[in-house]
Amino acid sequence: MKNLVILLLVISWGHIQAQVQQEHVTFPFEGCEFRATLYLPEGDGPHPAAVLIPGSGQNDRHGTIQVVGEQMICLYPELSGQVLRPYLDLGTALAEGGYAVLTYDELYVSCPNTQNPTFEDFWMPPLGAIDLLKNHDHIDREKLFLIGHSEGAMLAPYIFRQHPEIVAVVSLGGARTPLDSIMAQQIVQFTEMCDGDVNDAEFQANQILEYYNFLRQGFTNLPDLFGATAEDWKRYIHINDSVAINYNNLPVPFLMVGMSEDLNVPLSELQRFQREIDHPQADFFEVEELNHFMTTNQDPAVPTSFTDTILYWLNGAIVSSTSDEHQRLEESLFVFPNPTQGLLRVKIPDGSTSRIQWRLKDIQGKFSGKKGYEYVFPGTDIIDLRFDELPAGTYILEVFSDDWKKSGKFIIAR
Repeated sequence: MKNLVILLLVISWGHIQAQVQQEHVTFPFEGCEFRATLYLPEGDGPHPAAVLIPGSGQNDRHGTIQVVGEQMICLYPELSGQVLRPYLDLGTALAEGGYAVLTYDELYVSCPNTQNPTFEDFWMPPLGAIDLLKNHDHIDREKLFLIGHSEGAMLAPYIFRQHPEIVAVVSLGGARTPLDSIMAQQIVQFTEMCDGDVNDAEFQANQILEYYNFLRQGFTNLPDLFGATAEDWKRYIHINDSVAINYNNLPVPFLMVGMSEDLNVPLSELQRFQREIDHPQADFFEVEELNHFMTTNQDPAVPTSFTDTILYWLNGAIVSSTSDEHQRLEESLFVFPNPTQGLLRVKIPDGSTSRIQWRLKDIQGKFSGKKGYEYVFPGTDIIDLRFDELPAGTYILEVFSDDWKKSGKFIIAR
């Protein structure tokens, strides 16, 4: 089990910009024809591929969020009026890195006239998406994995039980605290932050907690909630309440990512998972500066820092033949801060020789003419390099000694 705090783009080798194909597809499930987009890397493959399991609510395939309305603008004032499309950004970036990604429009977006939806209608469409990938000519059927965001992260290990051929799972902003408690906390917290009616918020929160408390006691003669029956919610909370157990029982590697600015699922949820999960193939990453939508609070785009972090982990968990650039996480160079304005700190392997060398390349891999060497004192595993004179852009740093060589990509921002 590894724990890692990721400053924005602290590790970055990942992908070199590549052509991404978008294939608009549909897949049938429980009587609905779900509309989807398959992001495919350059070349015919076969490519390792993921189903992106979306968060709660009726999301479209891009995860579109408009920062409008009094509360959203209150919570994210610098994003006011912007449109976020985190699933589009994530799918594109991972495809650039050699991984196909399928995103889909949820039930009421794909089939708005659905009547009396069931548990399967609401929460099991990823099963149909997996079947589509298994029958696609350009997909490697032996390297399918799941990416769950928010509620989708909670469902991912349960989906795995229906498809045990899945080889890895990624959880982005997933909660350990049961859904009703998370919702109740959000209602009150957001109301307090935006100077709303706290008494009314507490009343709504208590209604939700009371409903789920009845369900846990075995009562199902209750009204529908958010379009789902009490029976369906009972099945749902059984999965939700057991999410840490479900992850602990996974026989495959999994990554859990928490974001420091996440208001919906605070970073303490990741820390709770860390306390409860004892799994030899579990990794936990804390990512600084990102919110629940995987963007900063100033920029509507998902940063490459975040997607590169996921690519690093995937390259270590899933052996891919799609690109010679793929490196395992443990073989990558750890550099920070990244982006940098000039000062770059580089972590070197323990026990390094007293003198190491470095050279700099551009993003196309051409030698820039800059190289040098550094002396390493006993007990030191960090060296500082300064690139104040370099123009803004992306660079590749190679660091090596007589018996090892590591490379990492970093960005200079002015």
